[in-house]
Amino acid sequence: MSEHDTAIWYAIQITELIGASRLEQWPGEPAPFVMRLGEGERALTTGGYMLYDYGALGDGSYEHQGGMFMATGRGGLAMTAGFMAAQAFGNSSRRKAAERAAQERWKPLEQGQIWITEHGFYRASQYGMTTWGYGDIDAAQLVAPGNLWFSGQSTQGAISWIVESTWAELILLLWARAVGVQHPQTMDVGWIPPGWVERVQGAGVALPQALTPTSPLRGILPPG
Repeated sequence: MSEHDTAIWYAIQITELIGASRLEQWPGEPAPFVMRLGEGERALTTGGYMLYDYGALGDGSYEHQGGMFMATGRGGLAMTAGFMAAQAFGNSSRRKAAERAAQERWKPLEQGQIWITEHGFYRASQYGMTTWGYGDIDAAQLVAPGNLWFSGQSTQGAISWIVESTWAELILLLWARAVGVQHPQTMDVGWIPPGWVERVQGAGVALPQALTPTSPLRGILPPG
């Protein structure tokens, strides 16, 4: 089993415990900061993350290098021509690099450690600590295993980001449960990566148990 497969196992177990009102049985993780999103809040898990923002790396501008070079003597004409050609090549390369940078794409914004709770998540990066309550997220969608796109309101205004983490699926599940969203990816097994059950069983690991009669995963989990 990969680290991500293990995280999926934990995500199922955590959400099943929440559904059965038995979350106190989950051991949780220590955190070196004060949690302020809910009474009795504690970190359920923690891990690394990468945050991506959509936009351009540059504005398309570049520094054009000019100037005159004139070589004299034997071979001077060839040296001058070579200098001019190298200068033109350098300008062309810088122009193409600037054009590529001006194209919008998903680009890394920050990376660090993330702590996930029943009420939201906390990020520690090179820019300091950031707190996100699930109520501040307007929409979310898994765009790939371990990659969650979400949009919402921050202190700097509206954002649209992708968080890459082994715990991306858990964030989606807890967010949907906290704000009461009937999210299509959480209504069935659509959020579980293909082949996950087979990989867990192939590793000789028991599947989590379905602890609630309304669990959307009862079709693949043994009853608790």
